[in-house]
Amino acid sequence: MRPGAIVAAHRHPVVLSVALALGGCPAVPPFAGGDAAAGTDARPQTTDAQGGAPGDARAPEGDRGPIGGEAPRPDAAGPGGMLADATGGVANRPDLGAGGAADAQTATPDARNTGGAPADAAAGGAGGTPPDAAAPEVCRNATREHRACAGGDQVRTCQGAVWGDWGPCEALPEGYVRVAPGQFQMGSPEDEAGREVGEVRHRVTLTRTLAVKTTEVTQAEWTAVMQSRPAAWGNCGATCPVESVSFADMKAWCNAASEAAGLPHCYDAQGAFRGLDCRGYRLPTEAEWEYFARAGSATAYHTGDCLYGVHQCGADANLDQAGWYCQNTPDDAPRPVAGREANAWGLYDVHGNVWEMTQDGFGEYPGGDRTDPIGAPAATDRLVRGGGAGSAPWKCRAATRSYFDAAVRDRYLGFRPVRTL
Repeated sequence: MRPGAIVAAHRHPVVLSVALALGGCPAVPPFAGGDAAAGTDARPQTTDAQGGAPGDARAPEGDRGPIGGEAPRPDAAGPGGMLADATGGVANRPDLGAGGAADAQTATPDARNTGGAPADAAAGGAGGTPPDAAAPEVCRNATREHRACAGGDQVRTCQGAVWGDWGPCEALPEGYVRVAPGQFQMGSPEDEAGREVGEVRHRVTLTRTLAVKTTEVTQAEWTAVMQSRPAAWGNCGATCPVESVSFADMKAWCNAASEAAGLPHCYDAQGAFRGLDCRGYRLPTEAEWEYFARAGSATAYHTGDCLYGVHQCGADANLDQAGWYCQNTPDDAPRPVAGREANAWGLYDVHGNVWEMTQDGFGEYPGGDRTDPIGAPAATDRLVRGGGAGSAPWKCRAATRSYFDAAVRDRYLGFRPVRTL
């Protein structure tokens, strides 16, 4: 078996540290977009040669760990303050309320001069000149700028050398929050409890404004789009996260949801990703996921440090507040979404419940600072984040990295879509 390969009987994704110790993942052919044979209900994998006993939620896993992230700096205005837009504009941070609604305040007023210039007696004689027209704003390095508006997002574009007018307020999809671009520290500090090799800290800059779903896609939301219900935990109910869907299945759902909303498909007929500027629904990159999961926090969970870093199940009071994991799900079953505390940006279940698929292929972090990074596109193994019901606390940290084979349909694997605004 090749290093890092998934063992069908395992119930947990392989963590990056284990794969690195074994020499990493070899190159694989590009993903063709078709469904492979349905996977087992294996959880995030381990490297136990015996495959582990089915139902064993206590087996150690992946080299994940929270990033001691550096959040985008709020403006002095407070929670509704402005964030510097990495694209050259100014963007408002998402509302901090539990409901996750976008900030209704405008990020920044139109900077055009509306007061006009004083009358110029010399040029206009006794009567002077009429007030000047609004001075145009020069757009220097950016071509597109966002700001928050009541219930949504506004955009203006660079026209020649000056900014055009702000467009209409585009309402966010129901159940999504607006996340402004910014910088953060991806990875985990060396002294973090539960940390694994491979969680090397590095600065990441994200330059796009996103609409992020506040919860994982539920069974009901999957059925509404795809007219099927593949969940293994069907008795959990319509508001539980959908699972037992493959990477290709998730991309198909994103395309179908985009089509229903009159948006472009972000995946072509072969399943290839059309890029971060696609305005339809898509999976988040690994960096985007960690950024919005942290929501400005620098600890293992958005509720605090990891208090039980041993690589087995144990109680963690901070994680109890944020998500479902081995200690508070004795039956190892996922729970209805939004049953634990949301993070500062209104997102639920970023720790535990089900693992969340990302757009990125498995691989080591590249060295140095990065802007809008995307992992290996052709890799068969896809990075997953967040941990699941039955996972030990250390696996649910914000920085923990693990993976599933793209073809696997696992009962602990779900997803949370995003849109570039």
